[in-house]
Formats: sequence, C-alpha cells, structure tokens
Amino acid sequence: MAPEDYVKLSIEYRGLILHEIIQLEIGINLYLMEFFCRDIDREIDFQNMILGDERMTLSSKVQVVQNIITNYDKEWG
Repeated sequence: MAPEDYVKLSIEYRGLILHEIIQLEIGINLYLMEFFCRDIDREIDFQNMILGDERMTLSSKVQVVQNIITNYDKEWG
C-alpha cells in the first residue's frame, strides 16, 4: 500500500470515529434532557450538575450519566 493510501484510509477512519462519537454524545444529551426535564426538582439538579459548570465535555457528560444510573435509574443500568 502506498503512503498516500494510508493517509486516505486514516482520514476515512477518523471521520467514522468522529461520527460515532457525535452520535454517542447526542444519545447522552437526549438521556440527560429526558432525565432532568420531568419536574422542577430535576430541573434544579440539571442546573446544579450541568449548567453550573462553565464547560461540559463528553467525559463530564459520561460521568453525570453514570451518576444518574447509579443513583436514580438502577433498572436501566
């Protein structure tokens, strides 16, 4: 395989990986919104855990989802 082919293949794989990570993050966002937007108490939790932080990374979102599953959604986990 020529070096140019490796570059093209790496670009393709990078795109596929980014696409899948974006899809995962969208799913996490939907899960978080469904969890926090049911009633006023959850809206307060949402504000404190999500909006209280200046920057919400994917890693942070995963930690919040793990916390939710452990403490609130044990059937799903």
